[in-house]
Amino acid sequence: MRNGLSPLDVIKYTVACAHWAKEQNPVQRMTFVAGLDALIVPMVQSLVVAVLSGMGCKVIYPGLSTTLTNRIAVHEEQAKGLNKTTHFF
Repeated sequence: MRNGLSPLDVIKYTVACAHWAKEQNPVQRMTFVAGLDALIVPMVQSLVVAVLSGMGCKVIYPGLSTTLTNRIAVHEEQAKGLNKTTHFF
């Protein structure tokens, strides 16, 4: 049994998240805030941002930031939030 997520897992879950969000509001172009904390491998962050962008979503990338900072950005941008690239709010 393996631990963690492979790059393919990250892509699959990101695509699923974006599809779900688009189904909730199919008319509007989706905006995501993709926050990064010190625990995330930069490759994972790059994959998430690339997949969302490739699916036509607007991605706001605040860089290294806290959960609270990301939640404020989500509220201000009226966006969907991805924090630590694993938690969707």
